[in-house]
Amino acid sequence: MVVRLNPDLEKLVQEKATLTGKTVDEVVDATLRQALAPSKPSTPLAATRDQEEWVRRLRSAASSAGVSLTNEQLSRENLYED
Repeated sequence: MVVRLNPDLEKLVQEKATLTGKTVDEVVDATLRQALAPSKPSTPLAATRDQEEWVRRLRSAASSAGVSLTNEQLSRENLYED
């Protein structure tokens, strides 16, 4: 299957692939799978009894933001103007 992307979207996909160390195909595949996956009823995080499941779900929620900042980026010097 061939899918044509507008230049802005193509640039975003390429940037995400570079940032995550994945191929463009892997990024597109994962994004489409996530977007098109059937929704399942969600158990509130607070109701999760298994600690491993709780940690997995918490990390999953945090990683969906798509951005990971380094310690240097979070340093005081980079957060505040003097």
